Amino acid sequence: MDNSIQNIALLFSLYLRPTLLNQIARIFAATSSKTPLLLEGPPGIGKTHVVTQVCKLLSKDCERINMSADTSLDQLIGCIIPRCIDGRRVFEWQDGKVVDALRNHRWILFNELNLASPEVLEGLIPLFYRGSKEFIVPSINEHVDTSSALIFATMNPATIGRGRSKLPRSISNLFTIVQLEDYKEDELRIILSDLFRFDINKLTVNNEQL
Repeated sequence: MDNSIQNIALLFSLYLRPTLLNQIARIFAATSSKTPLLLEGPPGIGKTHVVTQVCKLLSKDCERINMSADTSLDQLIGCIIPRCIDGRRVFEWQDGKVVDALRNHRWILFNELNLASPEVLEGLIPLFYRGSKEFIVPSINEHVDTSSALIFATMNPATIGRGRSKLPRSISNLFTIVQLEDYKEDELRIILSDLFRFDINKLTVNNEQL
């Protein structure tokens, strides 16, 4: 194992198993295309973790935004809010998480994208256009540079339910979709053996229990 692979292993805090290496390679390949990247796979396989750690490897700041049915466009894009300045009530624009990330040249990760409402997804569509150089903030008609931005999204399959829906084709077609695999049983045993090495050495846990 050369130094670069060792560094990746240290960063991910796990032995690099073939499945994880394959996931990392797919993400690196997709980032080179500069198109929005959607990672889909079973719960608990580390979709979000892989993205955030790849960003760290590339020295890129990443804004993680957890989506839900309650997420609003005001939270993401921004809104006009009242403030009290010198005893007077004034109204000012306040950037949402997405616009703030774009202004500060951070990459953006939408976690559990298919939990968002249709209204929110519709409002984000201009951000997903391939080759787009700017995002127009609707309420104030301001053009925000997106040339250095990269968009990631993760989602669990809609078949598991719990408020998840299948993404409309008009949105999924804007992404490069990467299907991530679950870890194989032998890989999980190796990972668990590493995590519980101390207990195994103390004989409080054995391999059969893993």
